[in-house]
Amino acid sequence: MNFVFKHKLAFMTIVKDESIYLKEWIDYHTLLGVTKFYIYDNESSDNIAGVLRPYIDAGMVEYCYWPGKGQQMAAFNDALMKHRFDSRYMGFIDVDEFILPLKNENFLDIIDDIIEKADFAGGGRHKLQIIRFVGTQTTSGGKCA
Repeated sequence: MNFVFKHKLAFMTIVKDESIYLKEWIDYHTLLGVTKFYIYDNESSDNIAGVLRPYIDAGMVEYCYWPGKGQQMAAFNDALMKHRFDSRYMGFIDVDEFILPLKNENFLDIIDDIIEKADFAGGGRHKLQIIRFVGTQTTSGGKCA
């Protein structure tokens, strides 16, 4: 039996007071094939939840308030554990980072090219790491609380 993921490609990020960048970042990466975003809010004071509301309502974004200092790795781990069976591929990038495909039209083509060349692909000069999920669990990690 083949496992069916809800999303082909998801991005996760943790932000603090970066709401002015989120719309552009989400729209850009959506054009390139990202279908789900997990946005962790590290105590922002600039109405990030309001900016994300249309994306949340559309089911594109899952918002999580995540307080505390030095929380990036903890938030990454939380998203990975909760959503590892939701998406075929998951990327972890900052909102000031925009991936620009030079050869392929979208991220899935890039990932497929890399996967075809090696059973495991990661690291390298582009700081690209691909996590390929082949799980059999059928339940979601749920909402971040």
